[in-house]
Formats: sequence, C-alpha cells, structure tokens
Amino acid sequence: MQLNTLITADEVVSKAFTDSSIDSSYFTTQIIRLAEIKHLKEALGHEFFYELKNQHHNDSLSTDNTALMNEYLMTCLAWFVRFETMDEMQYRTTNSGVVSTIDDYVEDVGNSQYNLAKQKVYSNAKVLLDDMIWYLDSSEQNNKFATYNSATKHEKGDSVEKVSGILFYDSKATSPLTSITKKVRRHPKD
Repeated sequence: MQLNTLITADEVVSKAFTDSSIDSSYFTTQIIRLAEIKHLKEALGHEFFYELKNQHHNDSLSTDNTALMNEYLMTCLAWFVRFETMDEMQYRTTNSGVVSTIDDYVEDVGNSQYNLAKQKVYSNAKVLLDDMIWYLDSSEQNNKFATYNSATKHEKGDSVEKVSGILFYDSKATSPLTSITKKVRRHPKD
C-alpha cells in the first residue's frame, strides 16, 4: 500500500511559488514521492520519516509532528518538489523526443540562466532543510521526536557541484564526480 504524500500539488504551489497560477498538474504524486525519498528520508532517518508518513496517511499526526509539518517540513518539501519538476516544466519528453514547453508569449532563458535558477531553487530548499534539522536537533526538542535519528543528518554534505560547466546536484561523499573534480586541471588563460 502506498502512503499519502506529505504535501499536495496545490500546497506545493502555495508554499514554493509566488505565482499562484502555476499549473499544479506538474506536481504529480510520483514526483512528490521522489522528492520525499531523495531529500527527506535520509535527513530525517528512516524510522522517523515513516512515522511521519504513517501518521499523515492515517490522519493521526501527533501535536509535535503537526507543528513540524506545518512550520518546517511542508515548505521545505515544496521547494524540493519545485526543484525536481523544473526540467519537466521547461522540457517535455514526447514521442517526438525532448521538446521545449515554451509558448508564444514568453522568451526562453539560456542554459546558464536556467542552471542558475535551478541552483537557486535547490539552495533555498537546502537552507530550509538545514533549518528543519537544526530545529529537530535543538535542545528544546529533546524527547519530542523519539524516532528521529540525528546521526543521519547531513553527514554526506549535500551540495551542488559544477564540473566543466555542468551542475551536479548530489552528495560530495557519494558522488562519482569527486575523483573527477580533483583531476580537472585548469589551463591558464592565454
């Protein structure tokens, strides 16, 4: 049985966008689940993550978990969902291949502007995640979140790496690019 996602598509729009006319159909259940697993599951610890998922699914969130969801988790998750959908919003994979979704009334941004925007969205989501982890780790929260495992928080140092002009959104500790970035030599400008 699949558990309900921790946030709805409409909540993604209201918490991570200033333009409320964004089409919420981009934020599918599958994309939201992907963002939950990729960005929250390890940071919260598996046990606490599934405690939140089960309580949310069964409409039985504890008072402390409700406060965490409303004050931190939902906004953080909304920004990670926004990050995960940016490519789909910009480009679509169809039977004709990858196509741009830009209409006649707007101008497409260049790759460098798009990468900067995507990096900014990821950075905002990461700041919100770090703030939530700080809240969970604070002494004021002792014994409120019994299944939260602070040992899992950010040991991998999630980051954005830029290698040869390509942005990689991954963990430095697990990234296969770590060895590549060390080998990249800069050529002096002529």
